Amino acid sequence: MSKIFLFLPLLLLLFFSCKKNNVPSNPTRVANCNSNNPLYVPQINPLLAQMTDTNFTGSVCGVVPLNRQNYWIYKDSLFNSNGVFTQVKTDTLYISAIKKSTIDTSIWWILKSNRLKGIMDIIYTTDSITYFANYSWGSNYPEKWFVVPATDSARFSFAFTDVIASDSTFKRSNISVPAGNFLNCYRSYKKFLQLGTMESFYKPNIGVVKFNLYNNGPIAGQPGFTLLQKSELISYHLVQ
Repeated sequence: MSKIFLFLPLLLLLFFSCKKNNVPSNPTRVANCNSNNPLYVPQINPLLAQMTDTNFTGSVCGVVPLNRQNYWIYKDSLFNSNGVFTQVKTDTLYISAIKKSTIDTSIWWILKSNRLKGIMDIIYTTDSITYFANYSWGSNYPEKWFVVPATDSARFSFAFTDVIASDSTFKRSNISVPAGNFLNCYRSYKKFLQLGTMESFYKPNIGVVKFNLYNNGPIAGQPGFTLLQKSELISYHLVQ
């Protein structure tokens, strides 16, 4: 009997040690939020001068869940132009301001981070599409950025080409990062002439869980298509 009592604490220690190191599978959230009309598309890019501050305090459901208090923390692995690893840094994506368009009263969210995270800085989101105001690139219309296709097939692949990206594709993927194992994510692949190639994996109602940035090379002696940045979600805070 004494051997059993001596062995029991060891079993408990092993149990809780294993439990602590378990990575959550497909972590999700349940939020009280307002859905934007999924059929409504802002008809014109509101310039910052055409936006006013708003006291909007609610949450918006969508491809990227938005609330003034939401934020996402990433581990950024950085590489030089030859694809050689240089350093790791931590970065936070957060909402710095909420604006209302004076054109059509749509709500736009201003995102900030030190480095790219696969999502642009001025966005409007619906249940199935995230748009961004790309007025700095000369377009009068909001651009589709992230899309959740209507079908639920794991084999479904959706592609479109817009005025700023030469290639955009979407498909389902399962992604494992420090924040957990995320099932049924979507992959966005965009090739830009100036910014390079962005590969983003996003989970609807969570946000971007993984992001890769490549150069398009060859540029002035640089090798072609090398990884410059890899960002992985460490943790996130979404208002419940």
